[in-house]
Amino acid sequence: MAFNDMIDKIGMIIDAAGVVVIVTGVAIAFVAGAVRLSQRESDIYRRFRQQLGHAILLGLELLVAATSSVPSPHRPA
Repeated sequence: MAFNDMIDKIGMIIDAAGVVVIVTGVAIAFVAGAVRLSQRESDIYRRFRQQLGHAILLGLELLVAATSSVPSPHRPA
């Protein structure tokens, strides 16, 4: 396997991990918000937004890392 092929595969794995983190984080934030809502806790919306923001931010960090690890096809190797 060539070096560039290996880097491409690693980039795709990190991309997939970023998507999984975002989807899982959204699901966890939604379930946690629903549980808090059923228990009549205070400040539910703010905590939901914070959890959602953390999940999105972590997932985007992984997506950016995957993008920066893949060599550009326009750049000479």
